[in-house]
Amino acid sequence: MLHRHKSASFRLPTRVTAAILAAACPAWVAAADGDKAGDVVSVASLSGTGAQRVLQRALAEARTRKENVCVVVLNAAGDLRTAECMDRASSAAFAIALGKATTSAAFRARTRGFEQAVEGGAAELLAAPNMMPIDGGAPVLVDGQVVGAVGVSGGRSDIDGDIAAAAAAAIGAERAR
Repeated sequence: MLHRHKSASFRLPTRVTAAILAAACPAWVAAADGDKAGDVVSVASLSGTGAQRVLQRALAEARTRKENVCVVVLNAAGDLRTAECMDRASSAAFAIALGKATTSAAFRARTRGFEQAVEGGAAELLAAPNMMPIDGGAPVLVDGQVVGAVGVSGGRSDIDGDIAAAAAAAIGAERAR
């Protein structure tokens, strides 16, 4: 015969739990007491609204140029904020746009420079992780600080680059170099 035991459950008051944790891990208490100078860096990042503005600017620029593209917008950490592919964009365009945006976010630079460097013989760039050395990626800058990145793919790389640069400037940011 099997015996089933009911387990007792109880909950410690929040103050007791906090006291136990404070005793067990003094670093948590120090962190909870506030930042120590130099321990934490505040980084500006593209908001959802800002990402949508960048996306819409890229799509408008693509329509003006009669290009069918995919656009990917990342935040400062390189995380996806938004993306959209136009109806007639290539099936590979999303992956390429994501690669361009990721490269731009990681290296905080336009991908045009990497494309030119590879064309000039710097093949070692191809070995770098997250490297898509094709024009069409641009960092989104506000007050000189990278807050996100945009990648565009679907047209010729120079056209993708122009669309990405226009999109990056959509939130009052400095035009990417």
